[in-house]
Amino acid sequence: MSVVLEIDKGSWLSPDLAQSLVLAVLEVWAKNNKDPLFLSIFTDIMASLAGSNAKGVYETVVKLSLPTLCTAIANAKPDESWIAGSAIDLISSLIGGAPETGLGEGFFALLAPSLFSCLEQTEDRDVLQNGVSCITLIIRKDCSQVLSWSDSSSLSGLDHILKLIAKLLQNEDESGGLVIGDLIIHLLRRAGESVLPVLPELLRAMAGRMLTAKTATFLQSLVIPFAFLIHNQADTVVSLLESTHVQGRTALDIVIQTWCENAETFQGFWPTRISTLALSQLYASPRPSLQNLKVKGDIVVKPETKNTPHEFTSVSFPVKVLKLLVHELRSGGESATIPGASFEVDSDDGDEEWTEEEQQNQGFKEDEFAFLSEMLGPRGANFDNDDILYESDDDDLKKDIVSQINMKVRLLQQRGS
Repeated sequence: MSVVLEIDKGSWLSPDLAQSLVLAVLEVWAKNNKDPLFLSIFTDIMASLAGSNAKGVYETVVKLSLPTLCTAIANAKPDESWIAGSAIDLISSLIGGAPETGLGEGFFALLAPSLFSCLEQTEDRDVLQNGVSCITLIIRKDCSQVLSWSDSSSLSGLDHILKLIAKLLQNEDESGGLVIGDLIIHLLRRAGESVLPVLPELLRAMAGRMLTAKTATFLQSLVIPFAFLIHNQADTVVSLLESTHVQGRTALDIVIQTWCENAETFQGFWPTRISTLALSQLYASPRPSLQNLKVKGDIVVKPETKNTPHEFTSVSFPVKVLKLLVHELRSGGESATIPGASFEVDSDDGDEEWTEEEQQNQGFKEDEFAFLSEMLGPRGANFDNDDILYESDDDDLKKDIVSQINMKVRLLQQRGS
């Protein structure tokens, strides 16, 4: 049905027909909300209905479905978390199909009480992930509704979101990974000035969580917001991190160490770009706190322990960043030689012990390297290979200036400045 609804972007729909379809979908959903196959079909249908170009259809779809779905979220029992999770998923479909003009008056005011109550009480991973994704969509589509709403206790929508972020940062389950990072990024992009009063405490909490984070996706979700802030206000953010202490270390030390160790594992077109741009800005900074900082370098592989490397060199932060930037230039298909400069980045990784075949394939056999390349996907693809690298980014980030600039030119300019 969703395929049919997408014909001519649903311009042929009428409010009456949309009403009949919505009521039918909700009836079937109520009886099958535990079935992931049905849910996938329902979300596609609701997104197509909400995205119709026909006059009055979006308003009709929201008016009929949103109250029912909010009631389902509010009444879902703890042992029936799939009801809340699927209802939130359907609401996200409505938001995704909403017009550029916004969600419509009263949308968030109707949703917020049941949604925040559910997310504050639940520990279910899927419900939390669905809820964070839903809130992120709302911030992207109509952030003003979030900022203007408050509950009966005078807690604002932003207050509730910050409470949710704090909860997720304290959660030992890191499977939420990128969803919390996306939420923080879009919150900073859309409501930066409103977040300013609580930004120091938020950054402190994020830096503290880096000390115990284990998974690559979760670490990326913690680092990328810092990269975004540094790209926009480098001196201010670095000064704040210098003056913030967590467990006897400066937040700057924690963030930089984590960033350098994980930068090459970051996924997504926009995140890898913002990370590289921010690192290049820090590389050019004369601050002693950055120039004198030591970070983890290459793996030290000795002939007798070649298969079990466990030692790392220690290098200065600027040298580490230089290596990362050279890697980015090379992965873009260009020579790493920067005009007006001559440098060699030494390595202590023991590659002199590799065979000729291993040297040609980064330490792997040819068939091993081919397998890893296929599994890892397009991480090393050309900077401007948009069709490949855009797939994991949302529309807002695709349109962001960071996704449009010529990275090779920018890095060379940064080096020359």
